[in-house]
Amino acid sequence: MDETRTAPHSAATRPQEALPDDAFELVGAGWREHRPALRRPGWRQRLARLPLLPLCLLLLLVLGCLCAPWLANHDPAEFYLADRNTPPGSRFFFGTDSLGRDIYSIIWFGGRASLLIGLLSAAVTTVLGVAYGCLSGIAPARTDALLMRLVELVQSIPVLLVLLLAVSLLGPQNALSIALLIGVTGWFALARIVRGEVRQIRHSEYILASRCMGGSFGWIMRRHLVPNVVSA
Repeated sequence: MDETRTAPHSAATRPQEALPDDAFELVGAGWREHRPALRRPGWRQRLARLPLLPLCLLLLLVLGCLCAPWLANHDPAEFYLADRNTPPGSRFFFGTDSLGRDIYSIIWFGGRASLLIGLLSAAVTTVLGVAYGCLSGIAPARTDALLMRLVELVQSIPVLLVLLLAVSLLGPQNALSIALLIGVTGWFALARIVRGEVRQIRHSEYILASRCMGGSFGWIMRRHLVPNVVSA
């Protein structure tokens, strides 16, 4: 019988042995191992990145609107008929309009109403748009198509016409009711954007795992959908 002989390893195919740690010696005057320090930016670095001047001006305007009763020197709803179209002066800081109303006082009280309407309507729009968009994005194909057709149908109606109709039906309005009307009629575009983002992440592993473990729609939306949509 022929015996199988193995040829000795050549220099090219010979396995290389691992060198010990003390095979090399670091030389040089004052050498030391470089270990980069991972430092988080402090409050000074974070503060330097912010636009301080616009933020200060915005803060002053907001504080002025909140302190409108103490800053205004006249009644904003009062008509000073003897002082119509008065230029700025010591009595009327910004002058008066054609009806004799103090422009300086109107600015502060009007700014407070504008802030209330803007913030409240934005909150209502965000809540309705995000909830509807998440529901449509995670729903089956037929339900999603029905919800989107409904949004397109309502969005085809001019918003100004809807607001005028609602105001005429509800009667006298205040800042709170106007903010609710604007928020209720302005969430359709946001819902379409949120729906598109949710459709991209609806089949992710963490979404499927939450649904398999019995997670409700509110839990999935609060813990997974909304954080990922906001970050996108």
